[in-house]
Formats: sequence, structure tokens, C-alpha cells
Amino acid sequence: MNRSAALPTLDIIIVNWNAGQLLRDCVESIEKTKQNNFVLERIVVVDNASTDGSLNYLEDRKVAVHSIRNESNLGFGAACNQGAKDSQSDYLLFLNPDTRLFDNSLNRPMTSWSS
Repeated sequence: MNRSAALPTLDIIIVNWNAGQLLRDCVESIEKTKQNNFVLERIVVVDNASTDGSLNYLEDRKVAVHSIRNESNLGFGAACNQGAKDSQSDYLLFLNPDTRLFDNSLNRPMTSWSS
């Protein structure tokens, strides 16, 4: 845990391949979930050469979304490693783009992990 910060930090990594609306819904659900017990440092979307314009929606979001655009589909594991590579957060969460978070989906686990 980052001892210099009062709250633990979290990065979320999402691997995308032509997820379109599913990716948009996932990011929106992250924006809406409570974030009282941690600091969401960033969301990283690693795109494995999508052709559906999935990443176009991610600009001007409420949370910081960083994207990595691969020229070919490198596979899930390699994309996860790309997304996590520069993280300095206390915790990483890997989500599929078809995931939807609820109100306390992050708050509750972060409270447990940081106790």
C-alpha cells in the first residue's frame, strides 16, 4: 500500500476488442460507483486492434481514461501486462469490457483490502 497517501490507490485495466457499447457501459459504471475509500488513479483501456471505433467514446470522460492502441490483437494476457506496466497504484483491477459495477462494487473490497 502507498504509505504516503491516506487512501489506497487503484488502477483499472480493461482489455478491449470490438466491445463497442459494452466498453462504454463499463466505463460509465465505473464513473458512477462510489469511490470513498480509495483513489482511482486511472483507467487503462488496452485495445487489441478494434475496428468498431470503441475508443472514440472514451474521450472527455469524468475519470482519467488512458488508451493503448495495438496494431494487432496481441491476446488477453499480453494486453493485461501492457495495461499494468506503468502502474504505481497500490492495487490493480482487471475488468472485461462487458462488466458493470454497482454502487459499492469498489468501495467494499477496497475497505477490506486496505484494513
